Amino acid sequence: MENDFFRIVKHYGVLNQARHFHEENYELIEAMFDYEYADHSGDSDYEERLKEHIAEEIADNLNFLKQFQLYYGIEDEVIEDIREFKNKRTLERIVKWGE
Repeated sequence: MENDFFRIVKHYGVLNQARHFHEENYELIEAMFDYEYADHSGDSDYEERLKEHIAEEIADNLNFLKQFQLYYGIEDEVIEDIREFKNKRTLERIVKWGE
């Protein structure tokens, strides 16, 4: 699957994909707002469709992120180390400033 991600970003170009990624980020945010502002007091099918839309937009965004990761040759371990550091730092701030 990684070859597919790399092939896509090479075909369309990293800057073109970055523009498209910007649009996909906005679509994810819209889907999240739709869910959070929806009336959740009855129609469980509607709520499930909203969640499915969020899942679809997350998948789109993750696909773009993987394309960029491969394009720039960044190893999974590097990203995981940075994610871990940033999460730890955020949790330390939460404790410091109170929950």
